[in-house]
Amino acid sequence: MKIYSDEELPSLEVTWDTACPADAGDVRIVLYTWGTHEVAAEMKAPCAAGQVLFVDVPREQFRVDGYLLDRAGEVLGANQGWEADLRNGLSERLLSMYFQIANVKIAWEFEEGVSCASLGVSYLSSEIRVRESSTFDHWNPTFCESNPWWAYFPTSTSQIRLRAVGEAGTVAVSEPTPELVLTETARTDAGTLLLRRCDGACP
Repeated sequence: MKIYSDEELPSLEVTWDTACPADAGDVRIVLYTWGTHEVAAEMKAPCAAGQVLFVDVPREQFRVDGYLLDRAGEVLGANQGWEADLRNGLSERLLSMYFQIANVKIAWEFEEGVSCASLGVSYLSSEIRVRESSTFDHWNPTFCESNPWWAYFPTSTSQIRLRAVGEAGTVAVSEPTPELVLTETARTDAGTLLLRRCDGACP
């Protein structure tokens, strides 16, 4: 018996434009209920397929994260934080999600009694200080729900820290990591960084 899709519900097509490395396995696409880390749906397809199609998707707003996996199922790279708003009932296509091979994995948590929601955090900003520099430089933003985060940082011996940014500016910051040796080919686990609310001006 053939099961037909529900014409009243939209579809969501997610495509990626990535040269699949030799050790690539599947691409995993995850839909999260907007504003949470609750998985609403997920699909996998071989990297070479270039796309997945979610059919009969609820008319809701979603965050879409993509993960390029190796043949053992470990994350090679990620593209996190896309928005898919299907509340109007129209199908949508997310184009050309690109996966850069990650060389750093970062997780975080907030001090007790504090959260992204309580601080009104809009996004997290990563900063890097290479050994030869006296200052931290902004690198990449990510979102509270994209935890952990797989990212690419320049090859160097460096420290990394995170800051939580709200509408009025920085509201929490982590201590820098110890010096990390970042390379093109190895994955460095930066550990779990603790974000503490700034009592005065954040550094």
